[in-house]
Amino acid sequence: MKWCLVTIGQSPRDDLVPELLSITDHDFSYTEIGLLDSLSSLEIQEMKPNEGDRVLVSRLRNGNQAILSHEKVERALNDLIDEKVFCDAMLLLCTSEFKSLMKKRKDKLVLMPSLILKKFFESFISPFDSLGVVVPELSQVIDATQRWEKIAKNVFAVHLSPYLSDDENEWGKVSDFFREKKVNYVVMDCMGYSIFHSRKLGALSNLPVFAARVITGNFLRNFIAQGDSKLK
Repeated sequence: MKWCLVTIGQSPRDDLVPELLSITDHDFSYTEIGLLDSLSSLEIQEMKPNEGDRVLVSRLRNGNQAILSHEKVERALNDLIDEKVFCDAMLLLCTSEFKSLMKKRKDKLVLMPSLILKKFFESFISPFDSLGVVVPELSQVIDATQRWEKIAKNVFAVHLSPYLSDDENEWGKVSDFFREKKVNYVVMDCMGYSIFHSRKLGALSNLPVFAARVITGNFLRNFIAQGDSKLK
């Protein structure tokens, strides 16, 4: 089975994919694809949000952060998935919800981290009142709060970029905020957050911190472990 690992930014995602593969702990055939791979700098600028658009954040090949329109990305993803006929299965390297993909994709296996995360937290038997959520951009906080309120009674979302935030003070402020709010768990709601990020925030806050990358990687590991023949 040929997998395509699809980022909404540019490939290769050398900040993400190697660690994701180490989590799966299995060899498998894959190709990295970036939604912005073939675009010029001007065309990437045109992918920025218009007024009223939902905001997405990804990474460019040079390591810079890219701010993108959710609506424009969703349209482009549909086109990209239709074009990549050589892929038997796809893993989207983004935790946002793309409802048109969920409705449309009946000809190809597509793993959506947004659904994986949702089901992960819904499976908790012991109830929890408060959930801390970390997203890359301030403009994503309201949307993240609304999405996660379907899972937890109280949601406290903050922004801290996985691509820009090396300031220890910023990490300290986030951990202090979550402790003050007495959240039960924290989810790092972006595939850009690494194991290092989740462990760092966990150590500072003394709270259980779950990174989307780790949860998704473990989910993928179960697919790969079954062998290609059982997934066709």
